[in-house]
Amino acid sequence: MTCILCPFPIASSSVAVGNLILPILDWVQRNLDQRARDAILSAAATNRSKPLNAAQIQKRFGDKVRAARLEKGISQESLAFVSDLDRAYIGGVERGERNISLFNI
Repeated sequence: MTCILCPFPIASSSVAVGNLILPILDWVQRNLDQRARDAILSAAATNRSKPLNAAQIQKRFGDKVRAARLEKGISQESLAFVSDLDRAYIGGVERGERNISLFNI
């Protein structure tokens, strides 16, 4: 299975998420010029030392959802309506309090 936002395969379980790094680094080496490649590989090397826990991942995802919603200029209530979810649930996702399922994403 591949991600609709990027050309990389999606891991089938949370344990395999670490396996995403290799295809991404492979793609970077094949498609970017030397200066861009060095910057990305350097950033990836510094981020490897401290993996994120579930709460940090949920918070970062929620921040991205909120930013995308605000960029589009829609309310939590409107997003909840079109996604067939409760407004309070959307708020919880944006605050990183809810672990949203892939189905709901």
